[in-house]
Amino acid sequence: MARIFRIPFSVPEKLRKALVRRRLLVSQRVAMTVYWLSARRRRHAGKIELIVWALAVVISLVVWRPLQAWLGALLDPVGAAALRGLISTVGAAMIGATAIAASFILFALQVNVERLPHGLFRHFSSDRKLIASVAASLLLAIAGTTLSLVADAGHLATIVLVGILALLLILRLLYFAYRRSLQLIDPTQQLQLIYSRMARDLQRTSSRLDTMSTLVELEENPPARRIESKFDTRRAIVLQANPNWTVDVKTTVGQAAAYARRAGENGDLEVSAVALSMIVNLNAAYVQTKGRTFFSNQLLIDNPLVTDGVFNEALENLRRLSAVALTRRDELQLEQIFNTMDALVNVFCRIGYANDHDSKSHALLAAGYLESAVEAVLPSGLTDTVMRGLQAIGRSSNHFVQASASQEATSLIKKIAAIGCFGAIKPDQKPIALVAMEELRDLTLSILRSEDHDSGFALRQLREAVSSVARTFLQMPDAIFGGHATYLAPYYSVTTQTSLCSTLTQLGNALAEREAGDALASRVIDHLEIWADGLFHSQKDLLLLSVEKRSPFFFDIAHWIAHVSEVLLFVASVPAAREHARGELRKHAHWLASTLSWIPVDVETAKFVEGWSHRDNMTDLALQCRRLGEAETYQAVERIMFNWALEAGKHHTGWDTLSQWLLAVAGLALTSGDDNDATMLKGRLTTKLALADAPNQEMRDRAARCLREAANEVRQREFEIDRVRQLLSSGENAATRLLLTEMANILSPGTKDEPVRLVV
Repeated sequence: MARIFRIPFSVPEKLRKALVRRRLLVSQRVAMTVYWLSARRRRHAGKIELIVWALAVVISLVVWRPLQAWLGALLDPVGAAALRGLISTVGAAMIGATAIAASFILFALQVNVERLPHGLFRHFSSDRKLIASVAASLLLAIAGTTLSLVADAGHLATIVLVGILALLLILRLLYFAYRRSLQLIDPTQQLQLIYSRMARDLQRTSSRLDTMSTLVELEENPPARRIESKFDTRRAIVLQANPNWTVDVKTTVGQAAAYARRAGENGDLEVSAVALSMIVNLNAAYVQTKGRTFFSNQLLIDNPLVTDGVFNEALENLRRLSAVALTRRDELQLEQIFNTMDALVNVFCRIGYANDHDSKSHALLAAGYLESAVEAVLPSGLTDTVMRGLQAIGRSSNHFVQASASQEATSLIKKIAAIGCFGAIKPDQKPIALVAMEELRDLTLSILRSEDHDSGFALRQLREAVSSVARTFLQMPDAIFGGHATYLAPYYSVTTQTSLCSTLTQLGNALAEREAGDALASRVIDHLEIWADGLFHSQKDLLLLSVEKRSPFFFDIAHWIAHVSEVLLFVASVPAAREHARGELRKHAHWLASTLSWIPVDVETAKFVEGWSHRDNMTDLALQCRRLGEAETYQAVERIMFNWALEAGKHHTGWDTLSQWLLAVAGLALTSGDDNDATMLKGRLTTKLALADAPNQEMRDRAARCLREAANEVRQREFEIDRVRQLLSSGENAATRLLLTEMANILSPGTKDEPVRLVV
């Protein structure tokens, strides 16, 4: 068998990569060109078709004379008669083809008669476009047949060209009738047709209102009595004179709700989604048409004009639809309804009232319907649906925040907290509490970054909501997996990138890049100061409750307190912070960090606390305060550490509390840069040991031995992990050994001559 030899051919690597890159670039450009052409074709389909028909007519006129000469020379009188017979036969066939188009009407009638209400059935059964296409195709077929009556041989080209154009046009009309009949029986297309008709009516109504408003004459008020208002009085007068103009809008909203209900019963969620989105779009178009003629609720004033029939119709239909879906336990349609209510809240938040600071009355009404709908699902045990409802409530709250009306989102915030507490109580519905904490976290960040100048009340309510969910959860028994820390992590975790702590850090870094006088940064800092005001109250309660319940959540809350204190101190030092905000942030950080001094010092609590890296957390906080130049907070943290060393160090905790915390305090004193700190530390230690409640001599002796061993181990370590050991080895070794030895001698003078255990 003959062997086939191939000529070796190798392409250089650079050339190969260049060819591959070029091929990918060409493929990308071809794909983009195809997409651009298809998009233009869909957008300008009518214009393109009109141009094609115009070209066909022009070509017919151009070829008429040559065709007439060719047919006259080709066909004798017998051939001309045969051509007219052919035209007659084709025309008769086209007349028969129109019967097919007529059957499309019957098909649409038969399908729609069983599933449409009478009003819509009559509308879709008398579709003008479908009937016109059938009539036009019939007339064209008859006209094409009459061409066979032309006996003059001088018009053969006219007969052929007109017959061909008529045939093509009849086929196009039949295709249109086919497509139109499919649209008339497709629920999504039916909804689109209904919405298009109503949208056109609203647009025409808006144009008429603009015209008629200019004809309304208003009595001018004297300048002294004139009140600044954006209310469109002329438009309101015209609308009040025509109160029935909203009847068609309400009818259309009811029709869309009927479609959604039937689609839900049949499990057709695609149609249900289209119908519900149509309700939102109709309300948006209605709001735009009505303009600034809405009234809002005023304090101590009952204004009947606040009520809007279209809004009530939409919300009531959604309420009834949610009740029916809940009866069927249709989770997917319930989620669609929640999202629709949320979208309506967004639409209503954009309503223009007489004044920009008026209450968002209609948005609050829609939010109330959403709250009731989600709350009604709670007893059913549909946990996932409740979670989706919570997310919808969270988005609705954010709509108020984006509309600079965060104070009006407090009812939604309380509802999120209440549902979160319900999830915390029910063992099988704990994920609800997790979603509640996620939404409260997102709302906190949204309000901090909002443009609202009156966010204090909302921030305080939000802070209380978070605290209530956390307290309720801590009252429940903890679990090894999925315990308190897991479900409260979105707000209190310090180890995840999506938690509040991580986002606050990113926010602080972004604020540090802004220059002094930046209005946006200053407003965010002011919001942060308002949020931090009184924060220590709720966090102290959570800290003590986590200790009482011996919950692993103590690690999160203790580190959260330290981290947030660091963020507040850091933001207080950025250039964009105002002088008042600087002082307040420092004060709030100082008080928040001081909550760590409330931890009880009994033996069981000390054992529990020591197992959660409490010493490292406090050491890091003290170092961060010193790095930021916050001497007052640093001294408070260092004092907390020193007191904990002497008070918790009285007990046998198994963690060498007395010696380990004294090492941390000594490391802080040695690295402070002030030689007096070490001297003051020794003096404070001597004074504290002289008190009656000081650690007993046995505990002192053990701590003294540990300090001497630590002094003997002091050296430069390249791969040291322990933070305290890093501090002790970062200064002069001789000074470190001296301080540790002197502190050991103060603790236990009787053991100063004992040999020190050498560590190899």
